[in-house]
Amino acid sequence: MAKFDFVECASKSYEYTWSHKEMIMRMSLLALAIKFVTFAFIITFNLEHNYLRQGLILLPAYFAEGWVVAQIVFMALNNEQDSGYKVPENNFKNAPRNMIASAIIYVLLKVAMSVAIGTPQAFISPEAAQKAQEMAEAQPSEPSSLMFLALCVGLFAAFWAFRYLWLYVPVILGFSVKDFLFKIRYPYCSIYMIATWLFIMIPAGIVMVIVSGLVGTIFVTGDGEISSVGTIIITCIQASFDYIIILMSSLAMAYGIASIFNKEDKNVSLF
Repeated sequence: MAKFDFVECASKSYEYTWSHKEMIMRMSLLALAIKFVTFAFIITFNLEHNYLRQGLILLPAYFAEGWVVAQIVFMALNNEQDSGYKVPENNFKNAPRNMIASAIIYVLLKVAMSVAIGTPQAFISPEAAQKAQEMAEAQPSEPSSLMFLALCVGLFAAFWAFRYLWLYVPVILGFSVKDFLFKIRYPYCSIYMIATWLFIMIPAGIVMVIVSGLVGTIFVTGDGEISSVGTIIITCIQASFDYIIILMSSLAMAYGIASIFNKEDKNVSLF
C-alpha cells in the first residue's frame, strides 16, 4: 500500500515555496493574470453557479496554471537532495514533454470535475430550483433516510476518487501513470493524500477568509452590500489563494509520490 509521511511532505512544500518565493512569483504572474481575468468574467456575467460554462471559460487559466505548476514541481524535485525524495535522473530526460502532458492531464481533470458538478445542474431549470428552495424554506422537514444515504454515497465517492485527482503529478516526475495507479490501488491511500491536502488548504483557507473579510468591510456600500469593485478584488484574492493551494498541494503530493516510488514507507500514524 502507498504510504508516505504527509506531515514531512507538506513541510517540505512550505519550505520550498517560502525559500523560492521570488522566483515562484515571477513564474506565476501570467497564470495569475489569466486566472484573474477569467474569474472577473464569471463574476461580471453572474456565472458563479453555472459550472459547465465556468469549465469552458476557465480553460486558458487551467492550462496556464497546470504548465506553471509542472515547471515548479520539476525544479523542486530535480534539485532535491534527500535520497528519500530524490527522483532518478533518467526520469527527467523528457522533462518538457512530461510537463506538457501533465498540463493537459491537469486541464482534463479540471474539465471532468466541472462536468461532474455541472451536469446534474443542467437538467434542473432555474425556476424549478427556485421553487424547490422556496418550498424547503416554507416547510422545513427533517432529513430523510434517503437524503442521508445519498450524502454517504457522495462522501464515499469523493473519498474514493480523491487520489485520482493527482494523476498529473507523477507525469511531471517521469513516472508511469500505470505504475502510479497500481501503487494507489487501495482506497486507503486517499487518507494520506487528503491529510496532505488539508495541511495545505486549512491554513491558506483561514488566511483567505480573513483577508477577504477585511477587504469586504472596506468596500461596503450604503445599503450594506459589497460594491462591484470590492467583489472583483475579493474574487482576485480568492483566485490567488486557490492558485497557492493548488501549487503547494501539488508540490507536497510530488514529494509524497517520489517517496512512494522510492519505497521509503515514511508513513506516520493516522490515529
